[in-house]
Amino acid sequence: NLDHNDTVADSPTDNFCVFNPLKKHANTVFSDGNLKVSSTDTGSAYCQFSTIVMPSGKYYAEFTINTASGNYPNIGIGDLVVSENVNQGLGDISGGAAYQADGRVRVNGSTIGTFPTFTVGDVISVAYDADNNRVYFGKNATWINSGDPTSGTGYFSPAAPVQGYVFASSTYSVGSFTANF
Repeated sequence: NLDHNDTVADSPTDNFCVFNPLKKHANTVFSDGNLKVSSTDTGSAYCQFSTIVMPSGKYYAEFTINTASGNYPNIGIGDLVVSENVNQGLGDISGGAAYQADGRVRVNGSTIGTFPTFTVGDVISVAYDADNNRVYFGKNATWINSGDPTSGTGYFSPAAPVQGYVFASSTYSVGSFTANF
């Protein structure tokens, strides 16, 4: 008993980024509206990917660290083409850029440099300029690598995306954080 007056045109203009529950390992737990990520495994790294692709423009997200262990969590961006492989660390994949808890920044699977470490309570910032394929990382409101997204300095250059970058992360053991996209 539906007619045309009972439907609404599809207009997805009010969508919000969260972590994608379809692109996660069974030992990864999402909560708080898929904004909080926790791992229940004690021996493997797992990637998590957000839901909104960043094809052009500038994007920003923050991640508050709830628990950390070794070099995890890894916080950054990952190409959708690699999101099929959730069973490794974000810093280890080609097609990604990650700021790790031990301070290393890894881009396309290689360590680029070592910067301040982060731990429980720290807020990690990620800015992505999709038009120039540049990613910036910060800790507690200070950009690392003398970064400045507004002037375009101190950035890291991941490989050109195949399907498009999304905000991404990886956890290991008891790693946990909450995203603010």
